[in-house]
Amino acid sequence: MKSEPHIEKVVTITDNKSAGYDFEYWQTKSFSERLEALEFLRQQYSKFINAPTRLQRVLTIVERKKS
Repeated sequence: MKSEPHIEKVVTITDNKSAGYDFEYWQTKSFSERLEALEFLRQQYSKFINAPTRLQRVLTIVERKKS
């Protein structure tokens, strides 16, 4: 059985001057690496809140006035 990675909850308080490091770090990664990381975070969040793994499909019909 494959064990799920454990995520430790950590809170870090920082100022705005050092907050730019994340942006610089992710700019060094390829698009596919960033997308993989985003998908990993989405899956972890879905498990954390017990959400369905797929997004809900929403359809809105708007009737326009004839001009």
